[in-house]
Amino acid sequence: EEELQSLLSGFGSRNRNVPILMSIAQRLRNAHKIEPGNPYVDISLIEQSGREYNLSDYVGYTRYTVVGFWRSDSAPSCRAMVKWSDLCRKFAYRGATFVSVSLDTDETKWREKARELRLMGHQCLAADPADVENRYALASIPRFVLITPDGSIESRDMAIDELESRVQELLPYRVVKRDTAVLSVPDTTVFVK
Repeated sequence: EEELQSLLSGFGSRNRNVPILMSIAQRLRNAHKIEPGNPYVDISLIEQSGREYNLSDYVGYTRYTVVGFWRSDSAPSCRAMVKWSDLCRKFAYRGATFVSVSLDTDETKWREKARELRLMGHQCLAADPADVENRYALASIPRFVLITPDGSIESRDMAIDELESRVQELLPYRVVKRDTAVLSVPDTTVFVK
């Protein structure tokens, strides 16, 4: 914290980059709060239906909650969210809740893009995108966070490929063999004249 303050004070209050630097400083301060093992940070969301929810409304009902942060005007985000939908189809029934959090400021563009991409899972818009970016120390998007049922962060700041391998590790597919024993019936056929 002291190093951060001395760095910021060196720029002076009249520097036009001070708001940007303050935002970066806030993200650095928040980064340690969302490390694996720490509790997740609750955020306000707006679902596609228009109803307001919190992230806490989705956490704890299944084995894991997978949160994806993205924006509709970012091509890498859109490509990752298509893969996200594939993961949702593959792992939702194994015990994962998928919550997509768009950092868009234009609700109409977000809805259109989500519909166009045919995204699966819970589609939500961040009520305050700047606050979410600061709270989760998002340096880039798309980024993904994995939350355990007890509300602690299992993994954070993952790319889509890292997410896929981690979810595969945590929720493996188990083949259940069914009992295939055949009931044998003795030949007791009686012929009557």
